[in-house]
Amino acid sequence: MPTINAIHVRGEFVGALSAAIITLPMAIGYGVSAFAPLGKEFFPTAALIGLNAAIIGGFFAALLGGTPAQISGPKAPLTLILASVVITLVSGAHLAPQLSSKASVIVGLTMICVFIGGVAQILFGYFKLGNIVKYVPHPVVAGFMNGIALLLIWKQLPALFGLQAGTGLKEILAESTLMNPVSLITGLVTVLSIFLSRTYIKRVPSLLFGFLSGTGVYLVIWLVFKSPSNSPVIGDLHASIPGPVAFVHLFHQIQSVISPALISELVAYGIVLGLIGSMESLFSSVVMDSLNSRRHDSNRELVGQGVGNVIASFFGALFTAASIPRSVANFRAGARNRLSGMLCSFLILIIFLTMAPLIGRIPLAVFSGIIIAVGINLF
Repeated sequence: MPTINAIHVRGEFVGALSAAIITLPMAIGYGVSAFAPLGKEFFPTAALIGLNAAIIGGFFAALLGGTPAQISGPKAPLTLILASVVITLVSGAHLAPQLSSKASVIVGLTMICVFIGGVAQILFGYFKLGNIVKYVPHPVVAGFMNGIALLLIWKQLPALFGLQAGTGLKEILAESTLMNPVSLITGLVTVLSIFLSRTYIKRVPSLLFGFLSGTGVYLVIWLVFKSPSNSPVIGDLHASIPGPVAFVHLFHQIQSVISPALISELVAYGIVLGLIGSMESLFSSVVMDSLNSRRHDSNRELVGQGVGNVIASFFGALFTAASIPRSVANFRAGARNRLSGMLCSFLILIIFLTMAPLIGRIPLAVFSGIIIAVGINLF
């Protein structure tokens, strides 16, 4: 007969596995979405940036946070803020056109925002501002989240239609042959499967079911027609352990990059990341309190999230925050303490190291379908 400790560890592992399976495709999708302006050649690196957020940021947030069984990772609102940073750096006048390693420098500058946001969260926790979320008016939060939802869906439409990098939706209206029908079918199946599974297949997490359904349809089309019509995929993913090298290229060229105007812009973006990330995490903590029948430590949660983001910035990662759907899935699968959050990050790393080439061949339309479903749920 299994002991109480064996049952406890089993629940933590099963919960972590459930959360990891949900988090992994979302982390990849958010990474690609945030750094899409750098072009399709950057997609594999962008996917790693999303995964690093779940692996590094998620681990330390679970280890040091103040909410048991909570799962942290990339979130839609935070991804859109970072996407705005990337677009500003790519299209603005901050960087010289002849700058070498421009993509790496842009990643480094983006990580400065992540670092500043993490420091802001640590300060919020240190100065006991954890209860500030209670004083944010609900209409403000609702309006913000609805705006994020609309932007999130809009930005995923090019990938849903299978457009090549740089192709706009206006061009599709003028020339419908630009649309990739395989990508569109794959993405729509993913979205529909997510919502149908919530009614008819409740035992399987809806995002996982949508991910498997979309990928399955894509494989069936490939087997039947022997060609998936060149549907865009992530690209060549190589298994590797994350390293703290995000700022290396930036440090080599920092004198030719940093200016007072850019610094003030990065600080502003970082503070916004810290504020929104703190609100997201504390909202999730309140939900977890209702499941756990215990009270979280708001200030410790903010410090834990902040430390996680500061460390993750050195590894090149999206900004992270606690996630209600992933945390609830973790709890319902049997997890009850912070071990599950750390295990979740470890399992994501193991899955990536063992299946990186396969993950790289998954069509972008599957990830866009997942993110569109998340956007619809944000309303």
